[in-house]
Amino acid sequence: LILLSKNSDVIEEARKGSLFKRKIYQALVEGEYEGPMELSHKISTTGKKIREDSNGKEVYLKVLNKKYLMEDNMSLLEIELHEGARHQIRVQLSLSGYPIIGDTLYGGIPHDRFGLHCFRYETTLGTFQDLNF
Repeated sequence: LILLSKNSDVIEEARKGSLFKRKIYQALVEGEYEGPMELSHKISTTGKKIREDSNGKEVYLKVLNKKYLMEDNMSLLEIELHEGARHQIRVQLSLSGYPIIGDTLYGGIPHDRFGLHCFRYETTLGTFQDLNF
């Protein structure tokens, strides 16, 4: 997500993290997802590959099952991100047994597309599709 604004107050709010109320992503994972569930892990925040770490930062996310694609044995998930740590969604889904399609770094099957996409950000000003930046 790239945020452009002529208003320096909007940029400052984004930097502080108080601009965003909800961050929603969609992910395509292998297998039939059994959810919804809330995931909580302590993860490292450095290095090329983030890993679970008992001394790491505690992160949370909420996962909802949107649709199971039986013919491809894949599930489309909707994820509400709380913290937004580096690789957080990728790591937490992989640790839970649902690596993202195309994310070979975290155990996903190779694919020509990466199965994680920003779907919607809701801000204190409204959703991005409602804003006129």
